[in-house]
Amino acid sequence: MAKTKRKKSLFGKIYFAYLIFIIAALALLFFHVRSVMVEFEESQPDNYVIALLNHAGKGDKALGAYLQDNCFAATDYGDPAERMNSFYNTDAHSKLEAKKNLSYSEGDVFVYDVTADEKPFVTVAIEKSGEKRMLGIFNVSSYKLKYAFVRNPEIPKPSFKLSDEGTVSFSIVLPDDFTLKFNGAVVDTSAGTEGIIEDFAAFSSYGPVPKGTRMDFTLHYDPIITVENNVGEEVRLNLDVSSEGNIYYAAADYGSDDAQKAAVTQVGDFLSMYKLWARFMTDDVGGYYHGYYDVKEGCKIMPGSTLEDQAWAWATSIDITFVSDHYGYYFQNENVDNYILYNDDFCSADVSFDEVISVAGVGDRTIGYNNRMFFVRQDGEWYWVGQLDLTGR
Repeated sequence: MAKTKRKKSLFGKIYFAYLIFIIAALALLFFHVRSVMVEFEESQPDNYVIALLNHAGKGDKALGAYLQDNCFAATDYGDPAERMNSFYNTDAHSKLEAKKNLSYSEGDVFVYDVTADEKPFVTVAIEKSGEKRMLGIFNVSSYKLKYAFVRNPEIPKPSFKLSDEGTVSFSIVLPDDFTLKFNGAVVDTSAGTEGIIEDFAAFSSYGPVPKGTRMDFTLHYDPIITVENNVGEEVRLNLDVSSEGNIYYAAADYGSDDAQKAAVTQVGDFLSMYKLWARFMTDDVGGYYHGYYDVKEGCKIMPGSTLEDQAWAWATSIDITFVSDHYGYYFQNENVDNYILYNDDFCSADVSFDEVISVAGVGDRTIGYNNRMFFVRQDGEWYWVGQLDLTGR
């Protein structure tokens, strides 16, 4: 009887130990599978990108270090510290979501646009660096950071196409006495090169016409760009995408004052001159070559200028003979303002009015004029050298 009890006791111990072993093995298997599943989930590119952002502190050797060296470097333009603080504040307190950018992703490079509370935040590119198979069914990839590009939250996509290094390149041309700002912070333009101000391009060869400053940029972030004129007013930026690259031209809209007005009004009667030009455009001047010589003298057109070439081309073209037959005209809504004295020998004034023409068989037709007239002083005399259409400005 005792022997039977000893056998049952031994069996129970072995059985209990076996159960403990099975439970332990199952637990180990569970945690291993769970670990593999977590690793697999974290290895998904979008989750990897979000993880990079969640750990992108200054001491991080991945995204954090990249941001410090490229996007928030102390030597960068504007106010890098402010941009950095704004970035980390958004990173810490916003809901981040990553969406694959199919236009930039290719092969082993995965590019993700990350939004913060549904606003553009950062574009992150990662590159597959390895892969391992786990549990015989899961391929778990590893990645390394390729680049990051800090986005402008106010626009849905970067201003220009990103390079393979995650940068945008562009230039800005502005008058020397205007102020360039990135995200509200002043950008030092003293190292810029000479550039032609777009509004003055047609007559920039004249010595008194001011030249501008051209700044070339290659950035790892998309700045909010503003330009302020000589009196602190923001001016429009015109983007020119050409073979020369992406170039912003600041409108040469200078501020004026009463002293400038007093000086510029001595140049001549801008309204009368431009009304004569308008009559020339509708073939209402009369005389040789449809009044060309009267217009050249009455409008004080600079000899040898592009404007003189335009006037001669119109006077001698077949087009002037096709001006609609009309039997009368008058002017209304006349105005001259914004007198600008750029320097002692270069000035401008803005002229606007409506010319109402009575067209035979049609009735009254209105032509609106809104132009900036530019004048250069040469050998003591002021001459009209060019104009700028201000419609829509």
